[in-house]
Amino acid sequence: MKCISLQERPKMEKKQRDEFIQKFTIIFPVGLVAISLIFLQALLSSSDINVPRFISISLFCLTIPLLALEISVRRYWMFHGYRPVSKLHTFISNTMMINVFIVIVALITCLWGISWIFGLIFLLSSVFALVLIVLYSDQYEAIEKASKPKAEIVNQPPQQSNSKSDKVE
Repeated sequence: MKCISLQERPKMEKKQRDEFIQKFTIIFPVGLVAISLIFLQALLSSSDINVPRFISISLFCLTIPLLALEISVRRYWMFHGYRPVSKLHTFISNTMMINVFIVIVALITCLWGISWIFGLIFLLSSVFALVLIVLYSDQYEAIEKASKPKAEIVNQPPQQSNSKSDKVE
């Protein structure tokens, strides 16, 4: 896959952008499922269940079915080519976003159970990545807004008021 700069991005054909986005949106939750299953297998194979491991196992058991839901929903969106606008869609989208944070918390507690240093390092790197994602998305949105042509100002006729002071007798 070729790396595309911001200057080249508008030149990309819409079809290529859509294909790239579709591939990435499926790869992300599948990767989280794989990571979750690997960690869950390691947690379940140990005989000592302490509080961080119990929390990790519980969170992984919660998040793996939700990740499967996310994969199914994203495949549905890809197949039909659109996202429906409804309360259910909003609920599922919010659930998918919250689920990513649940996976991160599960990984932090899992690593914290091994050593608090590992958990702290993962927590700090997750917060750092979140800050960078927010900054990047804000910058990207600003570039997108700047690259769009400005709407022309349409002169509208003045509106007539119905107040008594405006009427001439």
